[in-house]
Amino acid sequence: MAETCLYVLADPHYLSPSLFQRGSASFQLMLERNDAKMMEDMPSVLELFVHRALRDRPDAVLCPGDLTMNGEYVSLMEMKAALERIRDAGIAVLVLPGNHDIAFPYAMDVSQDVPVRTGNVSQQLFLKEMGCFGYEQALFQAEDSFSYAFALKKDLWLIGLDSNTEKKPGEFTEDTLAWLKTVISAARESGVSLISMTHQNLLKQSRLFQKGFVADNADAALSILKPAVFLNLSGHSHLQHCAREDGFVDLCSESAAVWPLGFSRILLKDNTIRHERERTSFSQKSAKERIDTWLEIQLNRELSRLVDDPLKKEAMIRFGTELGRDYYADCLDESRKYTEEAAWSYWQEVKGKSFWEIYLEEIVRPGKQDSA
Repeated sequence: MAETCLYVLADPHYLSPSLFQRGSASFQLMLERNDAKMMEDMPSVLELFVHRALRDRPDAVLCPGDLTMNGEYVSLMEMKAALERIRDAGIAVLVLPGNHDIAFPYAMDVSQDVPVRTGNVSQQLFLKEMGCFGYEQALFQAEDSFSYAFALKKDLWLIGLDSNTEKKPGEFTEDTLAWLKTVISAARESGVSLISMTHQNLLKQSRLFQKGFVADNADAALSILKPAVFLNLSGHSHLQHCAREDGFVDLCSESAAVWPLGFSRILLKDNTIRHERERTSFSQKSAKERIDTWLEIQLNRELSRLVDDPLKKEAMIRFGTELGRDYYADCLDESRKYTEEAAWSYWQEVKGKSFWEIYLEEIVRPGKQDSA
């Protein structure tokens, strides 16, 4: 298999500038309730990504879902316009819907102090507007979902596997799984290699990222995929990580909307995988400050009921913020002995009483998972 270069833009959660106003109370509330997304800067981040794709000309750009903030039709149309610029330059663009994109009930205009509902996107409307990105050009198409098989190269197909239908949100339908078997059979007959793309993860990326993060019936899909597919590209968890099981790799790309505002560059050759993390040059300082602030608020809220000593609490918050931020972006300091630090011993004092202690424990003493 000749070298193939893929750019993966995961979970951009794009919100149209026409739907928010930076100073409005409803937009500020949206910022506070979300996991440090740089929503107001995503138009600029998206523009930089388009520029990079046009300059570098990968073989394909993949967008594995959550294209929009909360499924706003206006946001989807602006994402479509940006992706069309890449496609019109002769670069394949392949998308899937995420759980935020199809019939999401919280599509809101937050340009005023009081939020107002705005039009969202049905499964049928998503197919109509976004089918031009992979589905319509596919070798095989599922009838009940936005699943398709696309020829990246003569000897390499990508299967986009949709688990966000209106009928079965969060899982693969029986008809889609039956369709998947026929595609894999055809690929075997054609002698081509296969990779896949999903929104939800197929393998757990962490002990804490299972329910709601892994597709509900991932095992059913894996039983079909594992014998034939060597790599799945997913998103959804907003976590840069890679899980492996029985030779099958599920590479989860971080959200493009959260620090460090990046995307994945995947190089494939002869069934070998090389992963490089790329960052856009926009708002790095602001994005880092936002995720730090968000983590500090969450940690302080929990520790306020568990720790009386203000100096001890401050050390625990600082430790948890640094660890949580760098874990999400897969840039932990490998030389740092986290479990030997005083702040970690403080966290051990609240063991069994704190969600965040469990979370940090998973980072410093992970299960059988691999970093990407």
